[in-house]
Amino acid sequence: MAWTSFTLDEESPNQFEELPCPRCGEFLVIHAPDPSTPERMLGVCAECHSWYLLHCSECKMMRLPDAPGALARKPGRKGSGSPPR
Repeated sequence: MAWTSFTLDEESPNQFEELPCPRCGEFLVIHAPDPSTPERMLGVCAECHSWYLLHCSECKMMRLPDAPGALARKPGRKGSGSPPR
């Protein structure tokens, strides 16, 4: 996974409402899951269902792995790759 740079319009009050998804170009829906770290946000694309970790102070984002790919069993590792029940 690699970081991708983005730019913010500092003069726009809606700067995070206008951040396009690098994968499909639709605008991301931005969430701030942890109020104690406002520089780290989560961007979700309603169109292509990609999720991004945003590091706002650095203006960088990283696409998070899709659940099926992230949970897939890797060769040589124990376990089924399925989440615990």
